[in-house]
Amino acid sequence: MIWFLGVVGVIDGVHVKINSPGGADPELFRNRKGFFSINVQGICDSDLNFTNIVAKWYGSAHDSRIFESSSIYDKLNDKLAPGIIIGDSGYPCTEFCLTLLPNPVSSKEKRFNSSFNTTRNFIERTFGIWKRKFPCLLHLRTKLNTSLIIIVATAVLHNITRRRNDHIQVEFATEYPTEESDGNQSRECNVGGRALRQKIISEHF
Repeated sequence: MIWFLGVVGVIDGVHVKINSPGGADPELFRNRKGFFSINVQGICDSDLNFTNIVAKWYGSAHDSRIFESSSIYDKLNDKLAPGIIIGDSGYPCTEFCLTLLPNPVSSKEKRFNSSFNTTRNFIERTFGIWKRKFPCLLHLRTKLNTSLIIIVATAVLHNITRRRNDHIQVEFATEYPTEESDGNQSRECNVGGRALRQKIISEHF
């Protein structure tokens, strides 16, 4: 597998189905597909291990909002965590988070997008393996706080089993669609992000 140049992680969101949590505003947890869920942010490496996971947001939250509210965003923005992560077009395109180039024209741009898509598939595969390994994640019926603990705990256990070579093969996790396909609006690319993306395309593709 090709690991996209300069990238230290791939980010995306995935929904973990839950029962209605009740409380003052349970409809916040109803996602775009109409079921109650936790929108879990994950970042993985090239070995399909989670390097970051955020499991505390309701299903209607946008991936970009979760990311921009997270500690990893602050660390990347403040250059306390080196490297670049990549995500789908629902994420902001910045100097530390790159997204796909819309409407590629030149051969260089097309090669960039092809390599980008190959690399971004790592998070799809990670989510797929994780959910196959822990089928409880298909629908958690526990209390909300317990469900959040289970999500994080299974992510930790996923990493442990990966390191022990207890591998489950998943070629493409198409049964777990990304937030982009769920209807997240595309984000504009800021000046720094656009310049970095163009520099990578010009120098390496």
